[in-house]
Amino acid sequence: MNEEAESTGAYFHAVETAMRVLGHRGRSWIPAVLISLGAAPLRYSDLLDRINDLETRWGATGHGRPLSDKVLWQTMNRMLRDGLVVRHRTQEYPPSAWYELTPQARSLLFALRPLAHWVQSYRPPATNPAPPDAERDR
Repeated sequence: MNEEAESTGAYFHAVETAMRVLGHRGRSWIPAVLISLGAAPLRYSDLLDRINDLETRWGATGHGRPLSDKVLWQTMNRMLRDGLVVRHRTQEYPPSAWYELTPQARSLLFALRPLAHWVQSYRPPATNPAPPDAERDR
């Protein structure tokens, strides 16, 4: 196998792996969790509210319905297993837990920035949602 074919094969494998991590074809809520936890750790219920608020304000991104408690639970368990988030628990009563991105997830979020900028630049204007405050500022 020549060097170019080997490089192309490695790149193809890397892209396939990245798509699996993100939930191929946008059906996954992992990007929404990454973005929501990117600013600060959140309690589970606050995370659910933040994701659904973002989806409502910016328009659903292909999910078709709000994020449910069950689906968030499944997503968080997958992200815990994959080393993208950590769960912290308090010992006080009532018990409380919050989630935080791992350094691995922060690096993934950072790596996604150029892709997000590319999408914002090259998507047809009709499919680029305006920020929620854009309508008010007109």
